[in-house]
Amino acid sequence: MLYRAAGCKACRQSGFSGRVGIYELLILSDTTRELVMARQSGPQIATAATQEGKLTTLREDAFEKVRQGITSLEEALRAVAT
Repeated sequence: MLYRAAGCKACRQSGFSGRVGIYELLILSDTTRELVMARQSGPQIATAATQEGKLTTLREDAFEKVRQGITSLEEALRAVAT
């Protein structure tokens, strides 16, 4: 379920104020550490980390913030559009 925040004059009817970051996070495992040390490509490292559940992408973090009601779907899409 997606939420739509109620706006006010202070937030220009957006329902949000301030800023929040979206982050890409790679937690190194023994496997990903070995790939980094072996100078493997970014996509190879990302694939291994994703398979191990050790990588959160910008897109995943943005949509998690939408799910939590921290930001809007429109704002998340704008932030991670490619």
